Amino acid sequence: MISFPLKVAVIDDEPSIQKEIELLLEPVQGLTFVGACPSVKKALALIEQVDPGLLLLDVELPDGTGFDLLEKIPMPRKVIFLTSHRQYAIRAIKFGALDYLLKPIDAKEFYEALGRVQVSVSPLQVQYQVASLGFRREFPTRLALRFNEFLEIVEVQDIMYCVAEGSYTVFHLDSGKKLLSSKNLKEYQDILPAGQFLRSHHSYLINSDFIQRYHREGYLELKDKTVLPVAVRRRDEVVDYFKNLQ
Repeated sequence: MISFPLKVAVIDDEPSIQKEIELLLEPVQGLTFVGACPSVKKALALIEQVDPGLLLLDVELPDGTGFDLLEKIPMPRKVIFLTSHRQYAIRAIKFGALDYLLKPIDAKEFYEALGRVQVSVSPLQVQYQVASLGFRREFPTRLALRFNEFLEIVEVQDIMYCVAEGSYTVFHLDSGKKLLSSKNLKEYQDILPAGQFLRSHHSYLINSDFIQRYHREGYLELKDKTVLPVAVRRRDEVVDYFKNLQ
């Protein structure tokens, strides 16, 4: 049974997100922040130790997913999912999530989600927190790709897909040109518009504007007939993404 004050744990592998949420929780009456951790394994230990009633849970974690975590812990618990990808929404609903917040976190949406937990928030404190933390980041329309001593400007709309090459990233453009950047794929996943770029595989980040069809055998076909893999553990997420387009 869930009781108040409600203990809250943050499960997210980005320290900046952990800190931002902790600050956003400060003005909320009826919630107690009890800790944060970056992985499924550490989350299991934290949950066993402090028994939080509310989880603010990232979908993608280094050693699994937030869905994997929920399958391993006793319920009921209140869950608000945090993610950079819209395609997880249907699965989040299936797990009974109270809400589903896209990163970067918008403070107003965050407090609206907490309202579903039936807690109260001081309006004056919220106004302060929204002013200091609650801006919505604008995604770039152009990128400056760096490799060694060179920078090349690329229009985001011209990026078909990105491929991880070790700690580097190869950009495949609509023109057929390929560019190598010294940043890794995860950094670009955080920069590029979450609703537009789909992480179908550990090594691939795809601009959904160029996707033509999904083959249930486990691959995506682009408009130029390029075929890219979909990891087994991401197939449900890709299917959910297409369902959201209907």
